[in-house]
Amino acid sequence: MVGLGTRDLIGQRCRKLIASAVHMGYKLIDTNPIFKNDHMIAEAVKNSKREDIFICTKVPASSLDYNSAFDSVEKTLGNFKFDYLDLVLIESPGKAEIPGHRRCHAKYRAETWRALIEMKQQGQIKNIGVANFLPRHIDEIWDKYAMNPVANMIELNPFCYEPEVIEYHKEKKIQIIAASPLARRSKEIWNLPILQELKVKYKVSKAQVLLRWAIQKGAVVIPKAKDIQNSKLNCNLDFEISPEDILTIDALARNMRLGWNSATIK
Repeated sequence: MVGLGTRDLIGQRCRKLIASAVHMGYKLIDTNPIFKNDHMIAEAVKNSKREDIFICTKVPASSLDYNSAFDSVEKTLGNFKFDYLDLVLIESPGKAEIPGHRRCHAKYRAETWRALIEMKQQGQIKNIGVANFLPRHIDEIWDKYAMNPVANMIELNPFCYEPEVIEYHKEKKIQIIAASPLARRSKEIWNLPILQELKVKYKVSKAQVLLRWAIQKGAVVIPKAKDIQNSKLNCNLDFEISPEDILTIDALARNMRLGWNSATIK
């Protein structure tokens, strides 16, 4: 599945791009309260059938505790004027503005997960998951609640690729949602000769090569599109990268993160 990332989308551009994407067939729209664009997204999809839209949002790192999680979700529901949200993720295993080594993060994670479970039971949320969690953070949730997240949004691109992490999620049946699948168009990746070669070989864009690679790793991708033409290209991924070329891309891995690094969070 290909979804639409909405970070930095605001105003008329946000409304127009999302309305166009939904018309093209996009279903998954990824957002976050910190993006401050829920009202604009809601306006863009107001004429769509509810079942044709899949909203993925987050409990921000600043709201990691029981009461704040409830408040965050209820505010998002109000912004969208929806009865339920399709998927809510805990944005981070650590609470914002608290040093990563502090053991209190485990308590905040547990409280927030309990709040999401209760909201799921009440029908306010259809699915619950996490973001930027390491396997040990997920195992901790299982040990306490015997319930794994349905999804984990983690950075995934050729420079940030760990085969053992992919395998862990497959074994646990946890869907990976690829954050930064285009590596924020980093020149280090964009200027690689192999990416240019594969672009020519498959007659697609560099972005399409990277997105297709992530999909073949089993991930859902949520690239941000800068315009309507971008969003058209990003969802046109009906080609297959050969096993040999997949291995070539895999070999680019260097554990380089552009976003969250949760290794320091207890």
